[in-house]
Amino acid sequence: MKIIKWNFLFWMSLVWCFCVSSQSAESLTRQLELLSVVDVDKVTVVHEDKTLEIPENEVPQGGWFIPLYTAEGTIKGYRIQGTNKLHLSSEFPFSFSVDEKNRWQLQMTMYDKELESHSGYHYFSEGTNTFYVHISDKFVDREWNVRDSPPEMSNPGSVLSGQIPIRNSYAGALWLSFCGGKYLAEQNGTNSSDVHKLVDILEVTDVYPNPWWCDFHYQLSSFPNPLISTGSFILNTNYITTDVEDYWQIREETVKHDNLPSLLKELKIVLTNTVVYDTYELRQCKEVNKNLKVPVSVLIKSCDSIPYPAVSPDIIWFSYTIEVTNIVTTPRIMPLLPTFGYVSVEDQRFWYRDKTHFRGSILYPCTNEWEVALDSPKVIAAGSQSLYKRISDKPAKIRYYISFTLLILTALFFPILFLIKKKK
Repeated sequence: MKIIKWNFLFWMSLVWCFCVSSQSAESLTRQLELLSVVDVDKVTVVHEDKTLEIPENEVPQGGWFIPLYTAEGTIKGYRIQGTNKLHLSSEFPFSFSVDEKNRWQLQMTMYDKELESHSGYHYFSEGTNTFYVHISDKFVDREWNVRDSPPEMSNPGSVLSGQIPIRNSYAGALWLSFCGGKYLAEQNGTNSSDVHKLVDILEVTDVYPNPWWCDFHYQLSSFPNPLISTGSFILNTNYITTDVEDYWQIREETVKHDNLPSLLKELKIVLTNTVVYDTYELRQCKEVNKNLKVPVSVLIKSCDSIPYPAVSPDIIWFSYTIEVTNIVTTPRIMPLLPTFGYVSVEDQRFWYRDKTHFRGSILYPCTNEWEVALDSPKVIAAGSQSLYKRISDKPAKIRYYISFTLLILTALFFPILFLIKKKK
C-alpha cells in the first residue's frame, strides 16, 4: 500500500508541476504579447522624393551605401523572475538601415547610470564581412576611477566572416527582423515554410556549442519583400560531433575544458530533435508602399539555454521585444564602411583548430581603413598564417592522479607493514 501511495503522490506531483509550468508559460506569453503591441498608425514614415547625385570624388572603401529604408526604435530585454513575473533588464534605442542588396548598418546606443556613460555599438556588413565598433565617452582605469575617454584612445572593434552578426544576440535579433527574410529567400527560395541550417544568432555563439546545432524552422510572409513571420531554432542532433576540433567557431579556452567532450558524448545519444531554444514572431508590420513592408513589432522568446531536453520548451527564460517608432525612406547616400578614427581590431575570420594546433583572433590597429582582404599585408604581418600549439593540462592531471593513488596505497599498506614488522 505504501508503494502505491508514494507512486500516486509522485505522479500527482509531476502533473501539478506540469500544470503550474504551463500556466506560468501562458501567463508570461500573454504579458509579452501585450508588451509587444505597437500602434501601427503612430509609426511615422519620413519620405521625400529627391534625386541623388553620386559624389565625384574618390569612392570610399566598400563603396557607397544607399539604404532602402532606416528603421528606428527600441529593443528591450526581459528576464523572468519567479514563475510568472517579467523584469525589464535592458532597454536601448537602435537604428537599422538596409539596402536592396541586403547590405546593412546597425547602431545601438546605451546609457550606464552608474558610470554616467554613453556608449555606441556600430555594426555594418558589405555582404562578405561583418564589422563591429564599440565607442564609449568614459572608461574605468586601473585604479577603478571613471575617466573621460580621450580622442586618441582606440575603439575596440572586430571583424567576422559573412553577413550575419553571430557574436551579439541583440544584433542577431535585429538582423533576423530586417534582413533574415530576404537572406532565407535567397538561400532556400520563396517557399512559404522551410527549414535552413542556421546558427542560433539569438544566443552566445563563441562560448557555447549548442547554437551551432540548430535548424531554423521558419515561415515567410507573402509580402512583396519577404519577411520572417515565425521561426524557431530547433536542436538537430545530427550536427553534434564528439570531435572538439570541429568546433573551430568556439574559443579555445572553452573547447579545452574537460566537461565539453563528456557533454558531447551524452548529447549524441539524445534521440529527439524537438528541443526549441529560441522562437521568433513578427507581431506587426507597417506598409510603406506597395512594394515594401517593414517590421514594427517583433517578439522573441528564449526558451532554454541548456542543451539538454530536460526542460519543457514552454518554459521562457528570456525575451526581447523590438518596437519601431520611425521609418525613414528618404533616399540618401553614405559610405558603406563608416570611419571611426583609431580602432583596435580583433579579426576573427582566421579562427582555426586541429588536434595539435589552433589559431585565435588576429589583433591589429586600423585608422579609418578596414582590412577587408584576407591577404592584406597588415593582416599577414599580424600573424594570419601563424598557428599555436594547443596546450593541454592533461599531463599535470595524470601526475596528480598518480601521486594521489600512491598516497592512498601507502595509507592502506602502511598498517599492514607495521603489523608484520611488529610480529617479527
